[in-house]
Amino acid sequence: MHMAAAFPRRRIIWRMMMVMLLFGMMSKGISFAQSPEDVDNILPVEHDSLSADRDLPPEDPLLPTEDQAAEEEQETETAQPTEADRLPVTGDILVSVELIKEQERIGLRIISEKPSPYRIKMSAAATRLIVDLPAMTHNSELPQYISAGVDGVLRSLETSPLGEEGTQVALTLAYAVPDWSDTGWVRIDGGLYKLVVAAQRRFVQHREFVLQQSVTLIMQNRGEVSGPISVRALRFSPHDSQTRLGLGLAEGAAMGLEPVPAIVRRYGAYAGVNAAYFHASGLSLGLLVNEYTLVSTPVYDRTALLMLSDGSIGMDRAALQAYVHLADETQVAVHGFNRIRKAGEVVVYNSAFGSHTPKDTQVRELIIEKGAVVAIGHGNTPIGPGTTVIAHDSQSLLILAQPGERAFVTWDLRLLGYQTIIPGYMVRLAVSGGPRLVADGQVFITSADEQFRSDVTQGRAPRTAIGITADYQILLVTVDGRQLNHSIGMTLEELAHLMIELGAVQAMNLDGGGSTTMVVDDVVVNRPSNGSARAVSSALLVYTRGIAMPQDDRTLSMESAY
Repeated sequence: MHMAAAFPRRRIIWRMMMVMLLFGMMSKGISFAQSPEDVDNILPVEHDSLSADRDLPPEDPLLPTEDQAAEEEQETETAQPTEADRLPVTGDILVSVELIKEQERIGLRIISEKPSPYRIKMSAAATRLIVDLPAMTHNSELPQYISAGVDGVLRSLETSPLGEEGTQVALTLAYAVPDWSDTGWVRIDGGLYKLVVAAQRRFVQHREFVLQQSVTLIMQNRGEVSGPISVRALRFSPHDSQTRLGLGLAEGAAMGLEPVPAIVRRYGAYAGVNAAYFHASGLSLGLLVNEYTLVSTPVYDRTALLMLSDGSIGMDRAALQAYVHLADETQVAVHGFNRIRKAGEVVVYNSAFGSHTPKDTQVRELIIEKGAVVAIGHGNTPIGPGTTVIAHDSQSLLILAQPGERAFVTWDLRLLGYQTIIPGYMVRLAVSGGPRLVADGQVFITSADEQFRSDVTQGRAPRTAIGITADYQILLVTVDGRQLNHSIGMTLEELAHLMIELGAVQAMNLDGGGSTTMVVDDVVVNRPSNGSARAVSSALLVYTRGIAMPQDDRTLSMESAY
């Protein structure tokens, strides 16, 4: 069922190196290497050397154009510098240098007595913009350093001598900002001249790379007023004969903890992201179904991704109903699957739990194979292939279920939005997350209905999400966060808009924070907020090459699925 990616690593590593080169001018220190063994496979990016100089000839120094005059009028209204931003007027050729700190725009403004030749350069990491003025005498009375104060992207402004006669002005940024432009020298009041070099705070740099078997890696560097945002996304068709979406469990069991890269390797997948919420013990919190086996049960009936046996794929809030069926047609409600049992509960253990049931001498266990009770256990019972163990202290089960008697377990999912019931035997894969982000192409956040706490719903954070596009492709998305000079994270509403922007018509949030991790071809391609991949309980996996899927209607046909 699970096939390891068989293609050589050289091709993906070469493409990653090209990604690094293309993005080298766009962000500071983007690196896929997360461990010493990765370093040799990744092309390093130098950040201190300067790129080739770009000569920008001065414009007509006599009069501004109409567009420039309009810009000057706008700047007079919106870009008045504070005292902290303005260097004092001295009467020398270089009159002043000002920071531009507007809501939507950043940059610098140079005021001179005369227009002068200039040259603009950008550091390789694109975090230091330098304006060389080789014919403008440096004014030693001007402050050499000015802090930008509290600002998401600007750090400082410096002036220094350039050679024997010139002046250099350097603007330092917290992170790379693209698309800088300059006005040329424009004459202003008082017979002085102004040169503006500026860029927009808000930007989106988007690159797509087709990797293996039509799996597309999307890389975005974004700028917002609050700071930078780094996005990674995988887009693929789960119905393509070459690709498949699956679920991986930490340590191969319902209760365990393992970093995403280790889970991806364990299952022989090509790529993966972290999936469901989990308890510190390793217990998954929410609905998980892996290849028709129920791993864990819903919490607060939260949103889940569903893939059915006929290839249908959809997203809805899901509630579970499960029963033990006995020989006299009695049905006993099941309280949970693959977790520690509490007094008075009926808990079912299957092959997803591990090799043995918990040690509990107070429990009575029904060991079921092929629809009948084969033995009675009392904890620490082996769970072999095809074995189901029911742990209980129920009088009904105690009396009615004896070795040799007929007994079996059934479960269904009640979908709250579709108002229908899906038999468990039709559910190939289910992954719970929440809250819902997008429904039918519109922002639809269900935090309150799904009873999420403020640590998930409020503020910016690293995020992981999954979406379905209009043509039934899957989007797996990570947004880095809690790293001021790299990525500040997103709110749930921003994440919902991002998912729509990437093409999702249905989307939901997954576990995030320090768990947010994306792995492609054994390389961590995002930057986890803890500095390395956190151990999690489950991962959504992308398998490639040679796994056939049915080619019928891909809509989630709940009406006919019962």
